Amino acid sequence: QRGRDLAKVKAALVEAGVGKDFEVELLGQQGDETEQQVLQQQLATAGIKMKIRLMEYGAYRKKQTDRDFQMIIFGGRIQPDPHLIYWAEYNCSEAEQAKAKRSTRNLAGYCNKEVDNLLAEAGKITDQKRRYELYAKAIRRIYEEVPEVPLGFYPRFYAHGDKVKGFVTDDESSINSTRYG
Repeated sequence: QRGRDLAKVKAALVEAGVGKDFEVELLGQQGDETEQQVLQQQLATAGIKMKIRLMEYGAYRKKQTDRDFQMIIFGGRIQPDPHLIYWAEYNCSEAEQAKAKRSTRNLAGYCNKEVDNLLAEAGKITDQKRRYELYAKAIRRIYEEVPEVPLGFYPRFYAHGDKVKGFVTDDESSINSTRYG
């Protein structure tokens, strides 16, 4: 886990030649204002100004798909196999799709051939110990290169009484009200 080191952040900004007028823009969607404001406050403590560009969902998704943003808060989901996450989000063919402004889950446009090879090999084998070793090596490499910064994870839970019948969620444990009626 990465620790918070404001002095290191400020030194890195100086080394990068960033002045006091440095500002980044976060593309945000309506409804997520609390998360956006928390991030804005945390960055401010390091001397980074963050402007929030709040958009309704359709415009937000268009900007996201077009890769027209500096920063974005984007969520994912837990998958039953690491290949379903890491191959989709961190392989070079997905990065090429991102550069071509096509829909992809590789929002950062991350590409590392070593990681591609590790993920491809891990996805083909069934020996759990060897798969773990390969995924661990690939994930460490991704972590070291920091193509994106995970901010947090919150699982979804639902509770209901025995009288509730037919309650279902989608594959992300979200309620989709368009399926009912």
